[in-house]
Amino acid sequence: MNTTSLSASAAVLFSSAVAQLLLAGCVLFQIIIVETLRRSKPFSFNPFFKTLNALLLSVITSSIGFYTALGFFVMSSSTAFALQLASDLCLCTMTHSYISYAWLRSEPMIHFAAHEHAKTLRLMAKSIPFVVYLQLVPSVLLVIDPAYAADGVFPLARFLLLGVANLLIILFVTLLVYLLIKFLNSSQPVDQGNDRYTTIAKYSIAACAWNYITLIIYLIGAFCMTGDNAMLTLALGDASLTGTAATLTIMKSALNNEIKQQQKEIVGKVDPANEKLMPALRTQIATPVRSNLRKSESSSHSRRSSIQSVHFDECVLDMESKARRSISSRRESDVSHREAVARTRELGSRNIPAFPAHHVFHHTTS
Repeated sequence: MNTTSLSASAAVLFSSAVAQLLLAGCVLFQIIIVETLRRSKPFSFNPFFKTLNALLLSVITSSIGFYTALGFFVMSSSTAFALQLASDLCLCTMTHSYISYAWLRSEPMIHFAAHEHAKTLRLMAKSIPFVVYLQLVPSVLLVIDPAYAADGVFPLARFLLLGVANLLIILFVTLLVYLLIKFLNSSQPVDQGNDRYTTIAKYSIAACAWNYITLIIYLIGAFCMTGDNAMLTLALGDASLTGTAATLTIMKSALNNEIKQQQKEIVGKVDPANEKLMPALRTQIATPVRSNLRKSESSSHSRRSSIQSVHFDECVLDMESKARRSISSRRESDVSHREAVARTRELGSRNIPAFPAHHVFHHTTS
């Protein structure tokens, strides 16, 4: 193998690792600064252990390990089988985390668009990782006895395991994209006034698109290229996986920006005199919601419980929005009452018969 080609392939892989480090920094910024400190919450490590945050961080950190180990493996002229095992383990972890993340993020939309297919997709999301981790068996055997590399059956078995795993992943991604498109084309929104689900669906489809790009590059490298060109093409295919992590990171930022924008719109519609009541109101709203979620999670692990826990912030935001609208509505009612009373007095001063004051009050407040 040409040294120049090996260096180019390793450079592509190490560059991808650096890109993943930058994505990790972006995700940490979103969790620590945007989701915690800017929302006046005390700092804690609990946000890192939320299911979606943990899975996204797992996708990115395992990608860093994958690119780093594979880069050193390529530079070692593909003889350090321990590095190959490390890269395969990171790749399997990344795949597992991505499939779980994609399913949890898309679950509410899938149930809305095609409830009958949700069970199939959930089963695939839970079973595919077992097939993915079977790819580690050949790598483990190579570490135990490098002589397996000379066996003609061994590369074939490795290729078959890789092919089956990738086929199942593509089937999962294809079904997911189909159902998300069906959701976007549906005429009835999941939640009136809340387009977070639309944002999630669009970015999820974009993330899935990178899987097809990666597959195409792999096929070109495996069947249309030979020698040094094949090695470099496969490295480019590995690097394209960064697009998936980047899309998920951008989606997280977009969702946080939507929450921030909705809060600004709500605050702008509320009388400043009532704004001082909102911190206590938010606490009153959040406390029973958290309590109900804890009871729901401890008593059952049903689909509805998991969706509620995943979208807790949206639930609190929606209830807070309704409370703010209620305050504004009461204020408008008070204004209408004062105007009606003033009108009654004006009519009385002109000696024109008018409704009694108590009737006016009942009419304006009903």
